[in-house]
Amino acid sequence: MIKKDIMLVAGYPYLTESTFQSLQNILGDRVYIYDPYDYNLSRDFKDYTYPSSFNRSIVNCSFNPFWKRYRNTPWLVSIFIHGKKWTKSVINDVHRLNPKTIILITDIFPSSRTIENSFHEEKNILLIQPCLIDAWEREDKYKFKRALLNFILKLNFFHTQQYWGLESSKNKLCLYDHELSAFFKSRRGNIEFIESPMKKYYANTTLQNRVYKDAGKKLKVGIFPVDYSSVHGTEYQKVLEKKYHDLCNSLSNEDIFVKVHPHEEIEYWKQRLPKGIKIIKDAEKNTLYSKIDVHISTYSYSSIEAFYCGAYAINFEPNKIAKQGNLEDIFINNSSLYSEDFSHILEGISTYKVKNKEEKMLFIKSGLENKNYMTFKSIKELV
Repeated sequence: MIKKDIMLVAGYPYLTESTFQSLQNILGDRVYIYDPYDYNLSRDFKDYTYPSSFNRSIVNCSFNPFWKRYRNTPWLVSIFIHGKKWTKSVINDVHRLNPKTIILITDIFPSSRTIENSFHEEKNILLIQPCLIDAWEREDKYKFKRALLNFILKLNFFHTQQYWGLESSKNKLCLYDHELSAFFKSRRGNIEFIESPMKKYYANTTLQNRVYKDAGKKLKVGIFPVDYSSVHGTEYQKVLEKKYHDLCNSLSNEDIFVKVHPHEEIEYWKQRLPKGIKIIKDAEKNTLYSKIDVHISTYSYSSIEAFYCGAYAINFEPNKIAKQGNLEDIFINNSSLYSEDFSHILEGISTYKVKNKEEKMLFIKSGLENKNYMTFKSIKELV
């Protein structure tokens, strides 16, 4: 019997799900999920369910904290009541489970910070990139508020800065987007560049089983918009929404649907897109990506996932602004088409549509091969 000796500490559930599938594809049954019942996840994702196939690979926190049992209680009150007891329970759980390697997908949640601070000297702790990382300088508006709450609660509960990957250097930071190199190397050490487990997983599953359509056949087009008003401002968002509205109308002859981000609501996009458009929120990603012929989004990691799955993945920049950090390079290097031109998007889809099955397959696979960085380490070498 294979020993389960690699603990994946749950973060955002949709990222935990894709990371676990990717790691299991490489590491097999050695890896399992530990759900620590973090306060923010219990509140924001109370209805999220993992695939039933995960059931035998999930270990839950041994203590059911106040914020999970009574979700309507103000979060600060819940933390005050059970913060310390929950922290001790997480530490005891890790001692009891005794993994050889602990894999984190975030370093700013209370559970990951507790585990890292308590076990960095005795355990092999990896912080693995789970998705797109926003690596650019920006103002931290809530730094002093978090510090004050930590002081009042007498807990090291809230993160001390705003960047993923920089809360501590006690872990081994595992990145697969080489465009992140300069940002992180100038700020911390102990960095490894690895082959994307997600890319490997999709190559062995969805991409391998993809069936391409005959020339001229109606395409299934997945449109994945995001509300960026809090990042780029309301004017940027208004332009984005108008162009996505027009895009839906222009592609009405195709089989189109809209998938909203897990943090957003369907009703928001119903009010901004043409009537009659199919809009979904919850969907099993592998099934969704296997059916998409064309994927359209704006700086969404879903386009990179769809690209790895063999879809014609388009990153559409509808309202050009000066991009900070690594965003533009990442999406240029990990998409079938990167464009700021509305007509260029439609032309690209039309050109792809008239290709026959074999031409579609060769076009997608050549794009994937061009972006495959084979010099990176495998995660197997680090666990």
